[in-house]
Amino acid sequence: MKSKKTILLFIVLINIFSSPLLAQKKFELADMDKLYTLTDPQLSPDRQSVLVVVSKPDTTIMIFIPSVGGISHSPKDFTKAVDMANGANVLLQTILKLDKE
Repeated sequence: MKSKKTILLFIVLINIFSSPLLAQKKFELADMDKLYTLTDPQLSPDRQSVLVVVSKPDTTIMIFIPSVGGISHSPKDFTKAVDMANGANVLLQTILKLDKE
């Protein structure tokens, strides 16, 4: 029963402290430089510290355009010209926006 109370308290605290964070400005492409990933946690030999690998995410972007009937990666795959043009425009606008930053 104690562990359920601890978990509930933890959830409540997360909700209380994360609310101001969620109210901040929306995430934009330029914010990618502020992100870091922490992986592979390991205890040091003396067990006094936790060591982690710190890395920055790749800024690869994928633009998806709809295929007729949702079929893709198939000989039956077909995309309308207007959808291809819209996808190309999204790519162009993204490049122009990144060029200004």
